[in-house]
Amino acid sequence: MLAFLRGNFSDYLLCGLVLLNSVSIGMQVDYMAGHADEEVPQAYRISEVVFGSLFTVELLSKLCYYRKAFFMSHNWRWNVFDLLVVVLQLMEMTVTAAFSGGDAPDSFMASNMKFVGLIRFLRLVRVLRLLRLFNVIRQLNKLVYLILGSFEFFLWGLLLLFLQTYMTAIFLTQIVADHLRSLPKDSSSSLGRLYGSLGSTVFHLFAATTGGIDWTELAYPLMQEIDPMLAIVLCLHIAFSVMVVMNLVTGVLLTELKLLFLEDRQIQLIDQVKQVFKQAGEEDKEFLTWSEYCKLMDHASMRNVLEALTIDKAQAGMLFHLVEKSKDKEVTVEARPAALSY
Repeated sequence: MLAFLRGNFSDYLLCGLVLLNSVSIGMQVDYMAGHADEEVPQAYRISEVVFGSLFTVELLSKLCYYRKAFFMSHNWRWNVFDLLVVVLQLMEMTVTAAFSGGDAPDSFMASNMKFVGLIRFLRLVRVLRLLRLFNVIRQLNKLVYLILGSFEFFLWGLLLLFLQTYMTAIFLTQIVADHLRSLPKDSSSSLGRLYGSLGSTVFHLFAATTGGIDWTELAYPLMQEIDPMLAIVLCLHIAFSVMVVMNLVTGVLLTELKLLFLEDRQIQLIDQVKQVFKQAGEEDKEFLTWSEYCKLMDHASMRNVLEALTIDKAQAGMLFHLVEKSKDKEVTVEARPAALSY
């Protein structure tokens, strides 16, 4: 049982249950959206009990086997998250079972409807368990790693776009405000809707830049009611935002993603080399001789690593001489993975 809990199969099984539970929750929400005046079908209630029982058994099994390690291992954050989700699910199931079927007093249901609604809302937190897929499936984990790694540059790019939009908005809002003050009080103009306040101008400029609205909707009122030159200012703003700022941010993000990808690939290759040493029984040695080194080069897994690095056996042999430690032609075990990664 302990081997099952520690193995990858238990993680994949849990992810499968999370997916099925998420599908069940989605179907229930979709049904209730179209049948707001009806009770939840019994099939959905049964599915909640089944999934709740399975998640509870899985959680209790881990608590029994891992004990203190449940809160102290490298996955303790995921474990605490699972614990909170299961507790919320059990609370929701208890409230639903106690006050369903018309047995609850009307006064209690009327005074505690907000509480019951909060419990039902917290039940949807279970959908967040889909995030566990990122921890189990390496490809998803890599995508999240790349997104988080480039998030800082995204924020700086967003700030640059906002500053440019803000400066343009101040200029246009001031001109439109002066124009509207010169008009008779009973006159109507679309400029007030588009440029009536600084916030409205920033919003519409951002929408025009990102494709939310057509930028001509902003340009024509300026051309027809004030001055065609203002439309040129707007066009320059849109062109600079799209062709310069966004392309610049995209280029920086791609460069950063490439660096992060190479870093992740380097870590993978080092792990593969270490795994080869472990399989060959050389992980406990501090030094490797030339003969031991050549033996490792003939290992199937090592050949796969060399192919991934696009180097042949002769070039790999040169690395031994580059990092050799003494006249005995020995190389440290730690130096080998680091040398291969470059």
